[in-house]
Amino acid sequence: MNPLLLSGWGVEILAANTRRCQELRVQDGHQNHQSGESYVFQPRQCPHDAIIVEGRTGHISLQALRWLSANNIPVFFMSYDGSIISTILPPVPVKPDVRVGQIQALNSGNSRTVG
Repeated sequence: MNPLLLSGWGVEILAANTRRCQELRVQDGHQNHQSGESYVFQPRQCPHDAIIVEGRTGHISLQALRWLSANNIPVFFMSYDGSIISTILPPVPVKPDVRVGQIQALNSGNSRTVG
């Protein structure tokens, strides 16, 4: 499992070159007055099998959601404490190892006690 974690202020996920060879452009958020990293992914060549967003502000385009769906990459939105706020899953089944990781994360999250 190789997820891409995006956090901070100003997270962006956009699709570019929509008429030709679509690519996904990702900007990590700004933290402590430092700019986050930028990534560019080509179709079927993304090394990450999921994107986890724990950003405070930012945006994701509808075309980027289509790109992620076509490349079978789920997106998870999480709060500061690690609980899942929302998910966007591709129409085809997620890889088994990703599903196992999701279930393990859910089970470990439910075993916490509030004190």
